[in-house]
Amino acid sequence: MLSSRDEIIDKALDRFYKDEKVCEIPNSLPIVEELCKEKLASNTFADMEVFFVQHHLGPIIPRIRSMINFRLDASRCWFVDIPYSTNSSVRD
Repeated sequence: MLSSRDEIIDKALDRFYKDEKVCEIPNSLPIVEELCKEKLASNTFADMEVFFVQHHLGPIIPRIRSMINFRLDASRCWFVDIPYSTNSSVRD
């Protein structure tokens, strides 16, 4: 685990500016994950329906992964997106 919030932000910004795979969906969002660990109970999203409205769904995938760590059941998520998705990982 990183020792300070500044370190977490520095790591996220470093990846943002140096990442050559811009179109790849990130596996995690370290800042979101640290904030969740500090502020949320481990079962925050248990038994909850979640409705997401977003133009492109690719950026939301790591957020959903973080929510799953707090007991979100992905089968209870509903999405509004454009009629197609330009990212094959999102389509899958």
